[in-house]
Amino acid sequence: MLDVLLEFEQTAAGLRPVVLIVPGLALVMLGLFMWLGGLGIRRAGPAMAGVVVGGTLGYFVIGRNVGAAAILAVVCALSAVVVEKVFVMVTLAAMVLLVGLFVFASVYGELPEGAVGLPEVVVERIPTETIAESLEQLRAFVAELLSSVWEGTSAVPVYGWLGPAAAVAVVVVLGLLLKRVAAAVCCSMLGCMMMSCGMGMLLLYKGSSPLSRVAGRAGLYGAVLLGMTVFGAVIQLVLCGRREAAVKRADKGKAQDA
Repeated sequence: MLDVLLEFEQTAAGLRPVVLIVPGLALVMLGLFMWLGGLGIRRAGPAMAGVVVGGTLGYFVIGRNVGAAAILAVVCALSAVVVEKVFVMVTLAAMVLLVGLFVFASVYGELPEGAVGLPEVVVERIPTETIAESLEQLRAFVAELLSSVWEGTSAVPVYGWLGPAAAVAVVVVLGLLLKRVAAAVCCSMLGCMMMSCGMGMLLLYKGSSPLSRVAGRAGLYGAVLLGMTVFGAVIQLVLCGRREAAVKRADKGKAQDA
């Protein structure tokens, strides 16, 4: 899986700038909002998460056009609003499992020789494709990445799945017992992942090698992601809790005046 990411990093210089800049900026801004304030917008937060998850799956995995992405985005958004608690648990468990897959890839996978520990390499940007060709290359990359993930997970021994299975079980229990905390962690983690993807796309546009640097320091960046997730969840619980308390006090005062 890591070799696919590193190969894409080298070929990203041929993509049109708009394919990297526009989604990159959108992911960074939306991710920042979800990271620190996703819990404060009540049903709009899960709906936004549903749009991101559904649109991504529809465009890059299931369909091959904007229509499929839009339809699945709407379906996921409506599902997130109607069954908010279930959506939060499923999304959070999926993200935990995704992180576990990348950890397994760094442990059981093999990086190309010389890919780890090298200084950042600046690649000259010479776009040679149209926007449609660039999008098609992105879809091909996602398909190849999913195929490599399947192959990589098949090589993981049974005992290697104990960690992710335990993490998913903890997430489910957390979602059942502490629904508000689970929602805050879900929004924070999703926001961190969106910001990471957005920054990666912007760095690829600049000709840097972000994937190689992350692959060489997976433990460090994983710890940073964990710390950011916890920080964002705490901020949301504190700030949004104060806001809800103030709203309840205001409603109680109006009821007493009436």
